Amino acid sequence: MPFEKLRGGCRQEIGRARPHQFTTTMIDLYALRDFPGQEERQGESPRDRACRIEAGMAAQLPSSQFIPYIQVHEFEALLYVDLDELRPSFPGKDLTDALRRLRDDTAGLAPEDIDDGHNTAPSKRLIRHIPAYEYVKAIAGPQTAARIGLARMRDRCLHFGVWLGRLEGLAAAKT
Repeated sequence: MPFEKLRGGCRQEIGRARPHQFTTTMIDLYALRDFPGQEERQGESPRDRACRIEAGMAAQLPSSQFIPYIQVHEFEALLYVDLDELRPSFPGKDLTDALRRLRDDTAGLAPEDIDDGHNTAPSKRLIRHIPAYEYVKAIAGPQTAARIGLARMRDRCLHFGVWLGRLEGLAAAKT
């Protein structure tokens, strides 16, 4: 979705919101198009790039009720926090070798550091090693994330953790 379309939708939501309501995003950095500040810069980390894009989004939609968030590199990166939690989504299927290959592919990388190449993005790696994931990812992805839990995701995915903390801070401020 181009940023202009997103901005229009967010403006509508913010316009209808009460003072205690907020609008946030969760948009994959992978294959992002037409967003402010999205150009890649030599030597810039993916987290820094996501922060720069979020700042550009906030500048284009200035509101204390708007909390932009760009997921580094895509939602599936969160699943790499604990790949074993994929197993229940594929009953009767032995994932031992596939999960070992996934771990080997990403050894030494934090989940948010798994790159966003066309064949090496987190979801592309999952599909390469577990082809059935492509057909069930809309269900298996969220279910796996729920089994992993926010606490473990936050510990391993720093950018995600900052966003969660910001949202939790809003909830705490309200009480």
